[in-house]
Amino acid sequence: QLLWDSVGAQKRMAGTGPMTLRVYTAQAPVVAEVLEREGICHCRADMIQKKYGNCAPGFLTAYEFLAERAQAFMPRPKGAELPYWVFPDKRLVDQSAHTLVLDVPEEQILLFRLDLWNRVLQLRYIGKDRADTAAFEREMARQGLNTVQVMTTAFYPQWKQRIFESWERLLLPENRMDPVKQVDLQNVQGMVWELRREWLVRPAAESLGVYV
Repeated sequence: QLLWDSVGAQKRMAGTGPMTLRVYTAQAPVVAEVLEREGICHCRADMIQKKYGNCAPGFLTAYEFLAERAQAFMPRPKGAELPYWVFPDKRLVDQSAHTLVLDVPEEQILLFRLDLWNRVLQLRYIGKDRADTAAFEREMARQGLNTVQVMTTAFYPQWKQRIFESWERLLLPENRMDPVKQVDLQNVQGMVWELRREWLVRPAAESLGVYV
C-alpha cells in the first residue's frame, strides 16, 4: 500500500497544495482543547515525566535520542522539545484513547520502521542483522547485565555507548519509509514536531474517538 493520501497527491499534481499523508494520533482531550484554542501544540519533557512517573527516565532516553537525530531531517520549531507520534495505519493507534485525524504535509513528518523504534523504546540494541543482535545480547547476559540498568544508570558508559550507536540504524536510508513505494503500513510509525489546527481533517472536538 502506498503511504501518501491520494487526495494530497492530487493536490500536488494539480499545483493546488502540498502532498499530505493521512495519519492518526492518540491524544488526551486537553491536547484537542489547546489545539482548537491556540492552533498549535508542542510536547515538552515535563509532560512525559508527569505521564509516565517512575518509568519516565527510560522513555525520555529514547524520545530525546530521536528528537536530537530528527533535526537532521526536519528542523525543530521553537517551543517543541519532543515529538508527537503518528501512524498511517489507524489500527496501530490505541483505540481506547481519543484519536485525532490529520493530513500532514510531507516535509513535516518523519517516517521509520515501527519494529526498530520499539527496540529503542525498550532500550535494546539494534543489530546489523539478527545474528549481530543475538551476539550482543549473549555478551551482555554473560556480564550479568540488562539494557535497562545500562541505559538508565551512569555505571556502564561503554555498554551504553554501544547501544546508542546501534540506534543510529533507526534512521538509515533503508529504514526510513519511502512514501512512493509499497510498504507494510503495520510496520510504519511517524513523528511530527507539532500538531497544527490546519492539519485536522475535522475540528478536534469532532475528531476525538473517530476514525476516517
